[in-house]
Amino acid sequence: MLNRPKRIGAFWSAPREMREVFSAGLLILAAHLVLGTAQANAQAFVEYPNHPATHGDHSIAPSTWDGGPTSVVVSFVGDGTLHDDGIGASQRTARNTLTFAPPYSNANPQNYDELITLSLYGERLPLLQQMSASGISTLTYAFADPVNVVLDLLVADLDQNDAVRIRAFTAGNQLLDMNSFSLADETDLSTFKNTGTDFSPIIAPDPFVLFAPNEISLDAVDEENYNRSLSVLRSPAGAAIERIEINFEGTRNSPNRESGRNASHIYVALATAAPEPGFTVGLVVGAVMFVGMSRLRRVVLN
Repeated sequence: MLNRPKRIGAFWSAPREMREVFSAGLLILAAHLVLGTAQANAQAFVEYPNHPATHGDHSIAPSTWDGGPTSVVVSFVGDGTLHDDGIGASQRTARNTLTFAPPYSNANPQNYDELITLSLYGERLPLLQQMSASGISTLTYAFADPVNVVLDLLVADLDQNDAVRIRAFTAGNQLLDMNSFSLADETDLSTFKNTGTDFSPIIAPDPFVLFAPNEISLDAVDEENYNRSLSVLRSPAGAAIERIEINFEGTRNSPNRESGRNASHIYVALATAAPEPGFTVGLVVGAVMFVGMSRLRRVVLN
């Protein structure tokens, strides 16, 4: 898993001296973001062009994978859960692309501004909302040809007792040993905000993640509503994956179609794996620590 420096947002609620210790480190990370643009374009995301909010069972057409190893069909199957008023299906998918808009600042809180994630995946993150409401739904990525390259499956906004189960299959509907996947990263996509529009130091907690031969389980840590946690699950190389299933159980229904956005939902993205950070990110983290300790020494001596 990516070895990150301590999350940045929490320091804005820390004492001024501690914030000063890491302020120079933030500048280094920001520089890394700018310098890492070429690296961030190395992976290819599944996209959902012009896909509107769509309720009930459906395929998401077209689903494109420019630069990917094959073509893909994305489909959604629910359990028939209706809105509380009994009128219409409450389960759906919807395109939810996030785009970072500079500047990176606590005065500019937004849903996607976490620096290392930006440096790895770029300023545009094509997410798909999977809404189960108070029921269970399954989102499936089915590949035209077996996929042997390493994939990153991004699962975001797991909170309020949400539960996700992930499985991958090879030829002949053979379940892949899910212990072969790895947890590549965990973070909060929104450094400076929580569920509102103003600055907040609250960091979305990582879900509980458990690997087993038959599935990967992700469970929210509590019933609180947070903004945009992110878990990145990485497939093994050479696995010949033919499809990936994301099974999501929610706990909150919507009263009616007009208030549909309030029901339980997560966000999902699939891409060829981001480049291994290796020396570059290690150098950045080391620089953050070096500059931070230097500033801390000055604070103590003064």
